[in-house]
Amino acid sequence: MIKHNEKLVSVILKKNEETFIELDRIYPLGNIDYKGELKILLSYENKKYFSYKVEGNSFDNETARYLKITSSIDQEITIYMGLGYYVEKNLEMTSLFERAHGWNGGDGIYSFNLEREKDYNQQNDRTLFVFGDTFVGHARKDKVRIEPTAFVNNSFGYYQNGKIDFEIARNEYHALVSLFEPDRRMQVKGYNAKNLVRYHGDIRVRPYASSLDPNHDIELKFDFNEVHHIVKVDIENFHDTPRFGAIDIEMGVRELEIYSSKDDKEYQFIGKYNLSLYSEENPLNSIELNVDAEFIKFVIRVENNQTEEQMVGLRKVYFYSKKGMLFDVLCTTNSEFAYDEEKPYSWFWLQDGVIYNNKFYIYPCIIEHDHNGIEGFEFKIKGVARLEMDVIDGKVDYQNVEMKETPLYRLVGDKEYILPIAIYSEDEYCYFYGYYNERSIFMRNLIVGRIKKTHLHDLNHLEYFDGENWDKDFTKAKSLIQHVSCEMSVQKIVEGENKGKYLAIFQYDTNGPKVAYSIGETPYGPFTKPYIIYHTPEVDDYNPGTTYTYNAKAHLHLSSPRKILVSYNCNDMSMKKNKEDYTIYHPRFINFIDTSND
Repeated sequence: MIKHNEKLVSVILKKNEETFIELDRIYPLGNIDYKGELKILLSYENKKYFSYKVEGNSFDNETARYLKITSSIDQEITIYMGLGYYVEKNLEMTSLFERAHGWNGGDGIYSFNLEREKDYNQQNDRTLFVFGDTFVGHARKDKVRIEPTAFVNNSFGYYQNGKIDFEIARNEYHALVSLFEPDRRMQVKGYNAKNLVRYHGDIRVRPYASSLDPNHDIELKFDFNEVHHIVKVDIENFHDTPRFGAIDIEMGVRELEIYSSKDDKEYQFIGKYNLSLYSEENPLNSIELNVDAEFIKFVIRVENNQTEEQMVGLRKVYFYSKKGMLFDVLCTTNSEFAYDEEKPYSWFWLQDGVIYNNKFYIYPCIIEHDHNGIEGFEFKIKGVARLEMDVIDGKVDYQNVEMKETPLYRLVGDKEYILPIAIYSEDEYCYFYGYYNERSIFMRNLIVGRIKKTHLHDLNHLEYFDGENWDKDFTKAKSLIQHVSCEMSVQKIVEGENKGKYLAIFQYDTNGPKVAYSIGETPYGPFTKPYIIYHTPEVDDYNPGTTYTYNAKAHLHLSSPRKILVSYNCNDMSMKKNKEDYTIYHPRFINFIDTSND
């Protein structure tokens, strides 16, 4: 095993003749002994090459497998191993997930230690794997799936001592279903109360409108998860831009009573306020509150808010504490215009999570169909939820789950923000990694927030790194690494020459053959540029042009400090090809081997 600063390869070069060098895999390249001038081309897969200029007799840990070098003189050069990682396949782990019967394919695959807090060298502890879209059924010896085949949107696997037991939910008819599905409140759309505190920037989100019943006063209750000092509230009165029909701003609320509570039982009257109707010149009604509350209630008396339409509404409500705006707010009401069910339905794709005090918190994407997408990508993200459930006797009680939408998804112009694609815990904090996607160029930039573990139930405490400080608004978060994937991992390096730094692992540009890593000085950077360290063979071995690999990430507690267990997903854009060969769609595993020599 070659280590950092040990000889990797020696080659004799002829003057002005290009010499081709093939290594047995991609390595980080270190120092180089040479004379004269060199023209160097590097490649990961012997297809695309990029030019590289050696500075100070060093490749500076640049990675490559193939080299084309032209020298200005006859000479022998020696290239030494750089500092970083190289990859070996982990066929033993991969084989556990290539199954012809029962659970027979899934992606997603985050892992959780069910016995203690995550750390290295916990390979024998009971592990929960969570998966996204999952095939369930059987396949023939020729690899063809036998119909009928079930396809559910999420599933579990419990792993210990080299064995894995998969768990797929069943309904009252014993039919196979997803473990988790968005509740009805997440499925409805239209003029709903929840839209008052949905701040993700989607122009399709309608304002709130009450029911047509003129005989009942209207209540809107806002839940902040725990007691906060509410400094003020800004209220944007009713207005809309419907695709068809007309809108009448006269439906806005004229008079409002506000109450506060710390326990949702006893409410104290704060005041009665007159609101102005919406105008572009004065869009907000700002009201000072200065009250400690977990709940705020708006009461709209029908007799004081009569309209021709017999209903009233609001557009948005913004609450502020001393630290800034509260984004994690739930709004419910006793009066709502109508429910318009999502058609087609939404579903969950599980992202990363954390186990704390025997509670499992996980933050799935809420996904809906997008028929404008190409085959295999006919979906889009509409939000992020938080699921909370108990861990009992080494298993997650998924049948008793509390779920709610979160403020972890937002659209701002051309940028799409989403968290958490990775969670790393250290000391009192959980670091929530996410990305903003520049849609015009499909560039994902890594961002990070942090929250104390004791506040996991209340995302109003989440704050984001803006390059210097921590800010409550994640649209101010600084880009830490470019070209990251939709799922990834970050962890601390505890041994070797990079000890004390942080390792980020991801698929370069999400869907592609390149697995990459970056080294950070802290959990929030600065990080190095991405280093490509593995080219996935499946994109060529199966169906070139339609088979793709994606979302590489590490599994911390199943790794040792010098041997990091990493998975990536394999899929095919063609459902027909996935049905013809069940071995395509399942995770692959590799090991990142640290080249440190101390």
